[in-house]
Amino acid sequence: PGYPAAVATVNRLVGRCLSSDPAEAWDLAGQWTSFAAGVLGTLAVWCLGGMLFGWPTAWIGTLLFGLSRKWSTLGADVLSDALAVCLGLWALVLAVVVVRRLGRGGGWTALLAAACGLLAGAGYLVRPEIALVAAVAVLAWIIQAVQGRAKWGPTLAAAAAAGLVAF
Repeated sequence: PGYPAAVATVNRLVGRCLSSDPAEAWDLAGQWTSFAAGVLGTLAVWCLGGMLFGWPTAWIGTLLFGLSRKWSTLGADVLSDALAVCLGLWALVLAVVVVRRLGRGGGWTALLAAACGLLAGAGYLVRPEIALVAAVAVLAWIIQAVQGRAKWGPTLAAAAAAGLVAF
């Protein structure tokens, strides 16, 4: 139900501006939804690449990702895949931020973990396999605590926040 809701929202906001024909307006709303998800997903790849590998590498990775045939096709088609991948990528970005905050003891960790869970849960409403991002994020946070690189209290709070919001 997530993708139809997103398309309906776009159609409600700008449908009349896109076309006077209602059927064509719905088709264009779907294309705009996928295009916006494609652009935002590419931005998430840039953020993820910058955090993990450095910003010069992020630019190259984002360029390669954005120009790939599959991703550019998904961003132009009226399919749920681009929105699902976009939400999953942003959940992954927040999961990495939480890993880093748990490792050095930063505030707002549970709130960021809840946002990660919210994005993964929204992705689940678009395509069910995106919920795995929240599960893998919680597993990564727990592994970090088991290895002694994070305190158990904030880790369990983050895991509970992400899990409750996502599922």
